[in-house]
Amino acid sequence: MSYLNNIYTYVTVIKILIKLMRTLKSVLVLTVFIILAALDGLADSFYTYGFPVVSTGAQGTCPGNWIGYSCYLKTNLAWGYAPATNTTTHTAADGTGRTNVSVEFVGSWGDQGCAKGSVTIPNPPISPVYRFTIYFTNNVPATNYPIILTGFKP
Repeated sequence: MSYLNNIYTYVTVIKILIKLMRTLKSVLVLTVFIILAALDGLADSFYTYGFPVVSTGAQGTCPGNWIGYSCYLKTNLAWGYAPATNTTTHTAADGTGRTNVSVEFVGSWGDQGCAKGSVTIPNPPISPVYRFTIYFTNNVPATNYPIILTGFKP
């Protein structure tokens, strides 16, 4: 009889272990999905580059008068940069720290803004994607020029 009790005990322990393993597997899978979802909306800053164009123009007080500009848009079908979902801060700034430039954003739904050195998109963002332009008032660079985007998906 004691032999049967031991077998029953072992079977019970094995059933408990199997349930525990299934639970741990579910927890692990859920954890992976949560991590992937969080990574999808990271609000880290990143640099992207545009090629400056020498061209004069003027438009109101911002960007004002310029002698060149550099555009920043996605080259694929995405049109522009999508705001990250886990942040309330969405900014675009001159990637070299110049303050004598104007930075402009234009959303796919028509919202826009402009400021010296950097620009902040209002929260919550109106458009699903944005494009950016840096306008130069002097010294148009001859090579690719950086913009730093914060709160956007690369």
